[in-house]
Amino acid sequence: AVLMAATFLAMPAVAKTPSAARSLGVAWLENHQNADGSWGSGPTTPLATAEALGALAAAGRAHSTVALGAKAWLLNREFQSLDYWARSIRALSACGIDMRVDAQALALLGEGRRGWGLTSGGAENSYDSALAVAAIEAAGEVMPDAGNKLDEILHFRIRPDFGFGQDGVPLSNPEASDRTLTAEIVRALSQDC
Repeated sequence: AVLMAATFLAMPAVAKTPSAARSLGVAWLENHQNADGSWGSGPTTPLATAEALGALAAAGRAHSTVALGAKAWLLNREFQSLDYWARSIRALSACGIDMRVDAQALALLGEGRRGWGLTSGGAENSYDSALAVAAIEAAGEVMPDAGNKLDEILHFRIRPDFGFGQDGVPLSNPEASDRTLTAEIVRALSQDC
């Protein structure tokens, strides 16, 4: 609580409320978008763009000019990475775009398998399975076996500290929980709540 109060007091005067801080963050995102509608550079541009668009949608800016550029950029891409495709489906769905066809195609990649991998046919892993389930359900598709897929692949990844770790990391490693993976798994597991 003391750290949170100190952080709050250290913010500029214009950002001393959550609403003001959100507005500053939105302004930063809007001012740092690339001319082509994306954010970031290099191979992680799809990730940065989908996450920025999702944040804008959550802040009520899904129909802004900046968001329109990001939507066009994401809609005009074919993703080899399931991670980027799932994030794109999730962000575009949050903006009200009907992504059910993509979500159905993504769901088909998991049929007959324990889950999803980084690419089509890639080795199943907790992270990409969580992203896929969250994206499919964000698009409004119902996955009757989503719980089973997550149970199969996630139940073995919970760590002694109750976080989730990357596949293949021994459970005996006390520092193996991963914040990002845990967040994605919590998001996927919360879809049914």
